[in-house]
Amino acid sequence: MLPIAIIAASFLAVLVVSPYAAIVVVLDGVSALMVLLPAMLLGTAVVALTPFKRAPLRWQILFGSALGLGFLSLLALLLGLAGFLGRTLWMSILGGMFVLGSSGGWRVFMIASGSIGAGNQHATGRDSWRYLWWIAVPFLVLGLLAASHPPGLLWSQEGFGYDVLEYHLELPREYLANGAITYLPHNVYGNFPAATEMLYMVAMIVHGKVQDVGPVANMIHLSFGILTVFAAWVAGREWSRAAGIVAAVAMATTGWLVYLSGLAYVENAMLFFGMTATAAFLRALNNQSETADSNGSVIVWMIASGFCTGCACGCKYTAFAFVLAPLSMGVFLFGSGKINQRLRLFAVFSFSALIPLVPWLVKNTVWTGNPVFPLANSIFHAAPDGWGVEETLAWDRGHTLKSESRCVSRRLSLAWSHTLADPAQRFGPVLLLGGFLGLIGRRRNCLDAALLFMVFVEVLVWIFATHLYARFAVVLLIPLSLLLARAVCAVSTRRVRWGLAIVAMGALWNAVFIAKLYADETVGPAPASVIYDGELRGDEYIGFVNHRLVAEARVFLLGEARAFYFKRPVGYCVTFNRNPLIEGIVGDNPSEAVSRWLSREGYTHLLVHYGELRRLSRTYGTVPPLSPEDLALLPQTLRKAGCHVLRDFPYPGAAKSKAESYVTIYRVQE
Repeated sequence: MLPIAIIAASFLAVLVVSPYAAIVVVLDGVSALMVLLPAMLLGTAVVALTPFKRAPLRWQILFGSALGLGFLSLLALLLGLAGFLGRTLWMSILGGMFVLGSSGGWRVFMIASGSIGAGNQHATGRDSWRYLWWIAVPFLVLGLLAASHPPGLLWSQEGFGYDVLEYHLELPREYLANGAITYLPHNVYGNFPAATEMLYMVAMIVHGKVQDVGPVANMIHLSFGILTVFAAWVAGREWSRAAGIVAAVAMATTGWLVYLSGLAYVENAMLFFGMTATAAFLRALNNQSETADSNGSVIVWMIASGFCTGCACGCKYTAFAFVLAPLSMGVFLFGSGKINQRLRLFAVFSFSALIPLVPWLVKNTVWTGNPVFPLANSIFHAAPDGWGVEETLAWDRGHTLKSESRCVSRRLSLAWSHTLADPAQRFGPVLLLGGFLGLIGRRRNCLDAALLFMVFVEVLVWIFATHLYARFAVVLLIPLSLLLARAVCAVSTRRVRWGLAIVAMGALWNAVFIAKLYADETVGPAPASVIYDGELRGDEYIGFVNHRLVAEARVFLLGEARAFYFKRPVGYCVTFNRNPLIEGIVGDNPSEAVSRWLSREGYTHLLVHYGELRRLSRTYGTVPPLSPEDLALLPQTLRKAGCHVLRDFPYPGAAKSKAESYVTIYRVQE
């Protein structure tokens, strides 16, 4: 009854804070479950037919959920590539998965009911740790409130969900509009592995109203966060009841999960698969040291770990370095037995990881010639439509630190500011330090060494191989929460209260900071229509395009790449793809080139986001580069090209920018 009580208390708190948010949680939460639950039930039923059925029930549920969700995303990819994206088909698929998986779900329910009853008969003093679950309630409440916001309303550090509107949700929207998953020469992000986006696409098919699906996608992402907490509990439960609860609560009470719940990103899914892969990997290491493995062979656990690692890599490229690298190397470093035995385990792990990963690599190879496009393109020299050497250089330049930030001291300073000195304290000092302090004065084994190695690899890659975005460091939550759980194993019964107090104070510390961040940034949950109808200050131009232009209008967006809320087909290019309109602007005869291109492509209107073009000129740039002189002369160039100002939108509430254009919509002369 404890999980039910926690969920009920969290929902009541959401209802008190915002009745509208509570309605969104119910309606869009059900829509999210319509996508996730059938896959999880089917995966659990399938696991019950494999050697994994000898594992404890919690493991069957965990791996069954990972297997089902991984399968659903791959099914969406394969059917999407074939053009099977009809609503009737997908409702039938989800319904069939639910029916087939219900037997497994019913079995889980019955066994779980018996397990709960048996557990109550053998309660021990350590069961006092279970009350620690209640500390997670404020974080679940904040996560639900954040998820109730449509993309575009939360988190200024993320450009108010810029990436969500540019590709996480925009790409599935375009696939549905095109009737199939196809190569998009104007959006390079379509070549990223997109396991999570495939689930968002299924949600769009089920939901129907694409522009309103943002909160549903948020709820899917939030659900992956909850599953990550469950995976942390399963991993820690191998060592003790207290360790399981502390691992889960340490994960649940980080500000990062709340923060990410308000964004339809992919990090929570990567964390879930990564945590499940790590948990299975540690179980395999532990079984190697046992004389008798009553819960399945080491091979079975390596298969589970490898498959989930591949699913994590299918969510985000960074998982190759943050999950795949430390776990695959860990097979050699911490496995027991002779070298040939370790090679065998490595082969099993690698082959299992390739199963969910190969479809993404093959798709990219067929489309571009580079399996990890646009990464490593200096090696593969892929040049698909809309991409070339100049674009590769722009991509590499945009994803490395500026020259003044490349020295070691500067990198370490940035790493410090994103972790212990993070203004929002999204990790928290207890999680960052507790596990390491818990290593002192106790006996350590290969499990501790494997987790420390994972931290070492992740920190090393993050600091020296990325452009040090704070969000890229969230994978540290996996080993840090488990190290903290390992520390609990050494706590004597007399010191349980001290441990409870430390974890509770750390959670309270995190809650204060993330609650303040939410209060500072939220404008209150609202329907997505406030954005696509142009009611939100600064987004009036979106409503103008959606409602004021004639139905036959064809619009090209220059500078603006957040195309998700436009309810009519629009053309655009993300900043790293070659922009044919900018090619004309920087050419020898710009006005003639622009006029000719707009006429050839059949565009009747042009939306120029001058504010965004200025931002890009200071940061990532464009391809080809748009110089300040070209940008200053752009209004004159467009006027000569036969583009007449239809509507000009000033900077939202920025008096200092009155002299500068913000967004201008032009009518293209026929």
